[in-house]
Amino acid sequence: MERVLVVDDEKDCRYALADALSSKGFRPEIAVNGREALDVLARQPSTYGLVYSDMRMPEIGGLEVVKNLAGLDPTIVTVLLSGQADSKSTVEAMRAGAFDFLSKPFTMSELEISLARATERRRMLLNSETGEENSCRATQGRDA
Repeated sequence: MERVLVVDDEKDCRYALADALSSKGFRPEIAVNGREALDVLARQPSTYGLVYSDMRMPEIGGLEVVKNLAGLDPTIVTVLLSGQADSKSTVEAMRAGAFDFLSKPFTMSELEISLARATERRRMLLNSETGEENSCRATQGRDA
């Protein structure tokens, strides 16, 4: 069961998303803003597979969270959420490193599609990372 960090400054949105994730078999945990999310992720980066974060929050928004995640654990897959979605926001999210973008409010079907894509991406990243480690070991063995 994949751990998912849910980051949103709006309490109702946080808990609605966490409940939806639980109903789909995920283990959601909550952060009330970007600063708290980065603190949690800095302490335990590899324990989370996915991060679903609101894009616009006071202090530290979702874009900053995404940008900081690459340095913590590049296998964490991030999906940004926004109630003020437009093509500019979507492009901005993707350029920052987000894997996906959902416009609020989103349907359960849209969330399910996003989760399926995000978990597949996570699996691919983990396999790629393991493959790189294995190929390095094989190369080192030949050099001996």
